[in-house]
Amino acid sequence: MASADSFILTYHSLDESGSVISVTPQLFRRQMAVLNASGRKVVPLELITVTPNAAAITFDDGYENFFEQALPVLDDFGFPSTVFAVTRLCGQRSAWAGSGPGKPLMDWSQLRQLWSHRVSVGAHTATHADLRKLAPEAAAGELDESRCEIEQRTGRKVRAFAYPYGVADAQVRQLAGERFDWCCSVELDFVRAGADPAFLPRLDMYYFQAAARFESLVAGKAEQYVAARRSLRRIRAMIPFARF
Repeated sequence: MASADSFILTYHSLDESGSVISVTPQLFRRQMAVLNASGRKVVPLELITVTPNAAAITFDDGYENFFEQALPVLDDFGFPSTVFAVTRLCGQRSAWAGSGPGKPLMDWSQLRQLWSHRVSVGAHTATHADLRKLAPEAAAGELDESRCEIEQRTGRKVRAFAYPYGVADAQVRQLAGERFDWCCSVELDFVRAGADPAFLPRLDMYYFQAAARFESLVAGKAEQYVAARRSLRRIRAMIPFARF
């Protein structure tokens, strides 16, 4: 099984906006260079639970700047990765709650090209809905539609899923776990032995933009920092207007 310091990195958009879901392209390249120099193995998502001391790289939402900015960097280092696409909005703009004016999303032609670059495409629902707020039938429909659309348009089996907003209750976990082999949350933690494949934890790169923080992560020295950030996030979730 994977050791406690295996982890899944979570990115969304590579841009200069300063948004909480954004990392600059320059910072992303520096981080990938640090990861490469560390000697830590970077594996496809499907191997993260069985590879000790490894890292997996994921991108939520399928922003077009992945194709323009992230893909060349990943190619340079030979890193595999996973992109989670919102299928009804492919080729349009992000238009879900909290996304602001929205950013361009990759179209199907771009998504089909990713497999030749060691990038797998996972599902992220059809509309980026918070599945907890839907009836079971509607939630299942979001999962099935997104999986089937990707498979039909790309000819590739979809085995991975990421929960919109990273959240899921017991019912949603069951629905997703019945349909996908690996389901990713945004629970801030390492991938430990016995991790639930229906709710894999990931590390949001919002918390690792400082060079020293990212270097400590890939060196296996970020356990205390991650634990502290996780505790603060849980407190904030219970106190909606708290600022940390």
